[in-house]
This record gives sequence, structure tokens and C-alpha cells, in this order.
Amino acid sequence: MNVLFFGKMMQDHTKEEIFDLLHQELRIVFLQVETLGKDVDTHIFDDLGRVTYHENVDQLDVISLCKDADIVITNKNLFRKVEIDRCPYLKMILCNSHWYKQCRFRLCKKKKELSS
Repeated sequence: MNVLFFGKMMQDHTKEEIFDLLHQELRIVFLQVETLGKDVDTHIFDDLGRVTYHENVDQLDVISLCKDADIVITNKNLFRKVEIDRCPYLKMILCNSHWYKQCRFRLCKKKKELSS
């Protein structure tokens, strides 16, 4: 299902835009890395670009921590209109939980931001 969703998100982008996205140094932010557990090796993401890891993030700190991020991986923090608008480089929000209410998917789609 996620592959199909990703395909739909990418259908409006040219091949060049997709390759540009894949070849740039990404800025990745983990907001609740501890929720993944100690058995998950998150450092596999280090080869993709600059990665910052946060154990637990207060909602008031989300914008300051994510304002320059290309990709945010979250479990508990909300991504509403205000957070999305204040993170201009954001290309993807990954929710690593079954609670999808954290992200306003319709808003992301309207802004042509990538979300999963």
C-alpha cells in the first residue's frame, strides 16, 4: 500500500525532479527516536545526509527543530498547517506509528508536499 501511495505522490513530478530529490544531501530529523526501540539501527540513514536524532520532542519545539528538514520522522508530534507552513523544505513526513492523525495529509497533498 505504501508503494502505491508513494507512486501516486510522485506522478506529478518529472523524472529530473525525482532524481534531483534522490541525489541531494537530505536533512533528516527523527523526533522520537526512542519509540523505535533499541533493536532498530537508525544510523543506516546517516549515509543519506545530515541526520539529527531527538529522544523526545515537545510540540512547541517542532518548528525550530524541523524548519530546515527535508524529511521528518515522527511518532507523537502533530504536523498541522502551522508546522507545515513553517517548514519550507519539507518533502516527506514519515509517521512511524499507527496514529496517522499527527499529519494533515490533505493539506500536504494540496501543497504538493510528499507524505507517507
